[in-house]
Amino acid sequence: MYPKLDSKRFQTILNFPIIDVFNNFKLSNRKNNKDLFYIGAITPERGFYEMISALDILYKKNIELKLHLVGPNWYNLKIPKSFMHLENNVIFYGRMDIRDGYHYSKNALLGLSLLHPIENYLESYPTKIFEYMACSLPVITSNFDLYKTIVEKNKCGYCVDPMNPLEIANAIEKFIINPVIAQEFGSNGNLLVQHKYNWVIEEDKLIKFYKRII
Repeated sequence: MYPKLDSKRFQTILNFPIIDVFNNFKLSNRKNNKDLFYIGAITPERGFYEMISALDILYKKNIELKLHLVGPNWYNLKIPKSFMHLENNVIFYGRMDIRDGYHYSKNALLGLSLLHPIENYLESYPTKIFEYMACSLPVITSNFDLYKTIVEKNKCGYCVDPMNPLEIANAIEKFIINPVIAQEFGSNGNLLVQHKYNWVIEEDKLIKFYKRII
């Protein structure tokens, strides 16, 4: 991306999870869980309306779920009037300390991260998917090539069209119908974070970089 930069003078450090923060939320058995979990800023570009629409599709199939939304509601988004029958199924918690927020992941079957195909999102990892993995939550995220190399390649979840509520709903239903797969994908994600995508490894890269340039 920056060909003129001296590779010895810079190092990419990624914002991966501090594993210890998430140990209390790592569950070995989520087979009886039916809730959906999202943490982060709540905006249209981060899939708010698509999540609601997917919830409605499942509701009409007699699959009633709760969606837990933890994070700042920047635009004071509300459930559209046409979806008011879901009013008790969508819970807003507002901005919370990360440990308090992830408390609500304990009842969840999966974690959602449905960023729209905006340039900045296409080329950067959403930290939350690695946090979900650290909690052994399977992931449903956007079908960007960058995300597929993590989520699909390692069988940690499903990558879907973030603009297509039906595709999102179908992915959610797959995990509901087959909780064993959800459990397997959650375990795969946790192992991946434990061994590769965590702050200990990034911190080591940062320290080595400092030593190299000082």
